[in-house]
Amino acid sequence: MRAKDIVGIFDIRGKADSANEAFLSQAAEGGRIVTVEAGPYKSFVVTVDQIYYSPISSATLKRRARQTGV
Repeated sequence: MRAKDIVGIFDIRGKADSANEAFLSQAAEGGRIVTVEAGPYKSFVVTVDQIYYSPISSATLKRRARQTGV
């Protein structure tokens, strides 16, 4: 995954929980979900082509992205 392809980094259980569930369910049906490591998952990263589940919190992923200049 390239940094320029990242659309957003989100909490699995965010404020719009039902919207997240609907979005992720539709993505799973379309075969767009990729699991990075075994769960439990804390966040998901949306790219242009795929959605990646991650056991790392969205805050940590965002902080790492800022440190690397993403």
